Amino acid sequence: MAENEEDLFEQSQEPEKVVVSDEIKKKRKDWVSAWMKSLRLGRLEDSMYWLNIMACVGELSEYYIGLRMAAFAGEDCWDVQAIILTSALETMIDRHVPDIWNHIYFVNWYLCTCPKFWSNEAGVEVQRTLMTVQKRFKDDGKGGIEPEEIPSWSQDLHTVAGREAAGAGEWGKVDRRFGGDEVGIVTRILMYKRLGKLSPDGGMDDFWKAMAVVKAHKAVTEGEQE
Repeated sequence: MAENEEDLFEQSQEPEKVVVSDEIKKKRKDWVSAWMKSLRLGRLEDSMYWLNIMACVGELSEYYIGLRMAAFAGEDCWDVQAIILTSALETMIDRHVPDIWNHIYFVNWYLCTCPKFWSNEAGVEVQRTLMTVQKRFKDDGKGGIEPEEIPSWSQDLHTVAGREAAGAGEWGKVDRRFGGDEVGIVTRILMYKRLGKLSPDGGMDDFWKAMAVVKAHKAVTEGEQE
């Protein structure tokens, strides 16, 4: 081992705060920006440098850094482990775990090197879909958004439209095929078994079969209880 290398590993990994002018501290946002871009570019050394500058010179807290890491995991990473790690890091920061910077550096490395959304076709598809969705927004003329009417296949008894239709006796306008109750669950099982997928364009026969299955099951259960 090289001279002084043992001393290096025995030292605390926490960045040491330094006294700087308020004029220098005004560049905090610049440093955060450089750090974020370094993570996106996969430039590990640069990301570690700006991370330390933020802590030593910018006096940005571990709490703030943890929040930015969690945000980065959701914005840029296509890796569920990144979300798990940043969430765990925030918990450790809140609990004042000793030597927290060892964990911060590890998570920083992971965020820098893990897959990003632009490297995965599914991640690109999510971004493409979001852009398409935004085109569907309609201005309500008051600076807000006028939502579309919900589709007929979502109008179960949990919705205003579904409850109003049921109250008026218009049960044909109530669609329970994709609801979360027993009838909806059995309908989806039957539909998928028959079609290999779920589709709002068919499946009423599956719905009525599901109604019969649930009704028969309840009759048996009630009979056992008696």
